[in-house]
Amino acid sequence: MRTRPPFLRVGKIILTVKRTKPGQRVNGRYVPGAVEEVEVEANVQPFQRLTGEKSPKEGDRHVYGVKVWSVEPLQPVVEGSSTTVADTFVFEGIEYEVIQVQPWKMGLMDHYECVAVRKERT
Repeated sequence: MRTRPPFLRVGKIILTVKRTKPGQRVNGRYVPGAVEEVEVEANVQPFQRLTGEKSPKEGDRHVYGVKVWSVEPLQPVVEGSSTTVADTFVFEGIEYEVIQVQPWKMGLMDHYECVAVRKERT
């Protein structure tokens, strides 16, 4: 059985990712899913969205964010889904929300490239 290799030649940290399980309806009312914490080994780099880049939401074009490379997939925002909640994590004191995930399937070095933006405070 093949195991996933860790990032051996790049800096890596352990991110504690908050993952919300899908909610459900109970007696006609929506009940949010439970939140679990998952530890993910990752490389995190700063990322500034530029005007010419493809953005899932028009308002995200100039939002500061980070790129995350990991061997574990992260859950992004799913448009049109009322039950799926994006993964969030705290990096250097700022909370981020995953908005895009790109899988890179190369055989030995399979990994995921994720874009996360600063989560809005309410």
